[in-house]
Amino acid sequence: STIFRLAGDLGYRVIERELTPDDAWSADEAFFTGTAAEVTLIRSLDDKPIGSGTPGPVSSAIKKLYLETVTGKRPE
Repeated sequence: STIFRLAGDLGYRVIERELTPDDAWSADEAFFTGTAAEVTLIRSLDDKPIGSGTPGPVSSAIKKLYLETVTGKRPE
């Protein structure tokens, strides 16, 4: 729910649904999120790259905002 809120704060619309491997392979970027994972880029699935395999603008912005939030640098 934290990532959903932060994504919304950045102006992204979040849709929660089941994904297929084809969804992942056709994505520009993807990331895992969780307490330990924080925001971690997914570079490939079954040895097939996702996007360019590097952090994209969406995951980078969400990761930055997440880190600012959990370290107390964001007042909200």
